[in-house]
Amino acid sequence: MIFCSSTPKPLFEYINLETNMLISTNCGVLLYGICNVAIKAFMKNRFSTHVWGIGLLLLVGLFSCQTKVKKKVIGFSQCTSIDLWRQEMEMEMKRAISLHAGYELIIKSAGADTEQQRKDIDELIAKKVDLLIVSPNESTLSKSIDKAARAGIPVIELDRQTNSESVTCFIGANNYDIGKMAASHLLEIAEFDTLNIHETGLKES
Repeated sequence: MIFCSSTPKPLFEYINLETNMLISTNCGVLLYGICNVAIKAFMKNRFSTHVWGIGLLLLVGLFSCQTKVKKKVIGFSQCTSIDLWRQEMEMEMKRAISLHAGYELIIKSAGADTEQQRKDIDELIAKKVDLLIVSPNESTLSKSIDKAARAGIPVIELDRQTNSESVTCFIGANNYDIGKMAASHLLEIAEFDTLNIHETGLKES
């Protein structure tokens, strides 16, 4: 917003740009100067060619100084989207992003393929995302996480973890402790002393 304080009443009391546009300090000085020139023209009653010329100059100066706000890009590398829980996770992310102007979300699902997820992360790094969220298919993706960190991209691991020490933070539960608690509870309510546990899933997940 630029105020023209000269008297009599200025050509524009203020210039208010759209919310998704910015104006730099130098542009502000330029437009302020143009505004004052227009005011002087009005004071001298030069309403013909001078005024139209100044008006055109003002418009050119205004539009040449407008710069679109660069969106912050969040990249999400999903291990798989096959189950409903992860599909809902992605929907909630999209819904949250839609409530905040200036942000863009890129989702890449690897289809439970670790090598594909490695490629997905490389692609997001190449796009220079501002934040990388990874729900790793397997913990062997540590090198990919380290690569993103070296590129200056903060990394959040979601639900599952790698062995990387470059992670900014982890959001999720401790499934090992959850398993111990569940087994202890079963032993308390069941009429047997031992449990046979069959572990399934990826070896490095």
